[in-house]
Formats: sequence, structure tokens, C-alpha cells
Amino acid sequence: MIVISAIVVTIGFIQNSQAVIIGAMVIAPMLGPVISIAFSAILGDFQLLRSSTVTLLYAVFIVIGISIGFTFFFPVPLDSSEFALRTHVNIVDMVLAFATGIAGALSILNRLPGSLVGVMVAVALIPPNVVLGMSIGSAMWQEAYGSMLLLVGNITSVILAGIIVFSLSGIRPVKWDEVNKAKTSRKLSILFVSLVIILLIIVILFSNRIDLV
Repeated sequence: MIVISAIVVTIGFIQNSQAVIIGAMVIAPMLGPVISIAFSAILGDFQLLRSSTVTLLYAVFIVIGISIGFTFFFPVPLDSSEFALRTHVNIVDMVLAFATGIAGALSILNRLPGSLVGVMVAVALIPPNVVLGMSIGSAMWQEAYGSMLLLVGNITSVILAGIIVFSLSGIRPVKWDEVNKAKTSRKLSILFVSLVIILLIIVILFSNRIDLV
């Protein structure tokens, strides 16, 4: 599904078609590994955390590889508004990703169908991922830098939202001897992800200030 969605999204950028890009999000399975990272951090399950992180990174690199491959056969759509939109990041983009993360975590807690929420999460992750690959394939390093910041910012925002929602919901390990480990893991996870987001915000504000100058 990741391969298919990456192909369709890349074609959507080439055709500058928002409908094609959004349509591909229906089949993009990005909600699972991101929410799993947040869930494992709450429980202090480091084996699950490692497995979820590897799965997410595997998906990210698959998308990058496919979009790089397309640049050998098709020109990068520099005049595409959809493409240009993902070559820079603003604070509002991270707020949007945070909101989708909350929706994703709540859908898991309430055992609601995750397809529609999965579309929201995929919209925040797959398009900047594709733009990152296309920019790298065309040696457009400034655009690649912007799309990378957008991708990392969105991923960390979704993860932080999941961690906060799961923490407030009272999810705890069943075994008593794992409770303390889970508490430590939860605190460290919130601290680490929050620091990453703060650093990203500083970089974003600094980059935007340079652009204005």
C-alpha cells in the first residue's frame, strides 16, 4: 500500500492534481506505525517502540526511493502549487499535524474506524515525503531542506499528540513492576519529542526570518 500510494501521490504532483494526491491518502497506511510509537512510549515497551520506529523509517525511505526514481523519467513540477506548498514549513503546519495526531489517538481509544483519520495523518506525512524524494532526485537542496523540516515536524507533532492523549486517558501497564518503567518512559518521551519540536520551531522561525531579509 505504501508503494502504491507513493506512486499515485508522485503522479498527482506531476499533474498538479489535488484530487489525485488526496485520493492516494485513502490507501496510505501511515497511521499505524506513528500511533504505535506513541503507544509504546506510554507503556515503556521498548521492543515495540524499536519495531514501530523501524517500520515508520522503512516506509519513509520506500517513499523517498520511489519519488527519486520518478525524477529520472519526469521533470520536477516546479510550477505545481501542490509541490511548492510542501517545500517550506510554517508553525500552522505543525499545529495541523498535532490535531490529526489527536484525532488518530482518539479513534484508536474509541475503537472507531481509522480509515478517515488515517487519511488526515497520511496527508500530513506522505506528500512532504514525496516532495523530499523528488527534490533530492533533482538536486534541489533548498526544497529538500524545507520538505524535510515539514516531514519531521509533522511526524513529531503527531507522535506528541498521541503520547499526550494516551497519557491523559490513563493507559498503564497491567503488571505492577512495569508501572514505574512506563512512568519514566512517558516523561522522557514527552520531554524528548517536545525538545525536538521546539528546536524545529526555532529553525523554522530562523529560516523564515532569513527569507524575509
